[in-house]
Amino acid sequence: MTLREFDRLDPSERDYWVADWQVAQQECSHCGQPRSECSDPEKLWYPQRTICYPTRERAAANALYAQLHEDAQYHDGNHKHWSATRTRATPYRYDEGVSIWVAPEDLAPDDDFLS
Repeated sequence: MTLREFDRLDPSERDYWVADWQVAQQECSHCGQPRSECSDPEKLWYPQRTICYPTRERAAANALYAQLHEDAQYHDGNHKHWSATRTRATPYRYDEGVSIWVAPEDLAPDDDFLS
């Protein structure tokens, strides 16, 4: 929200947004807990593990994709011609502009980018 938009709000709406901002300032940006709790050296914290399988698959795909391109990291823009160095003909690094993500079904079965 811009300052101009904020100034146009009804006073009760302004109070809501100010209160919301104040609550957010009390929250740790790393763990999401109140700062008073996460910075307490006497409080015990127990490591836990939750597995996000889509995130795990994306990380594995990113690592494999990087490993495939260790020797020739630069391409021509079409991912057809590769080079070990950045040149005018191959100015793009293998990961520039590439986002690897996952979906519950194969949306591009012909794009075999991990082999």
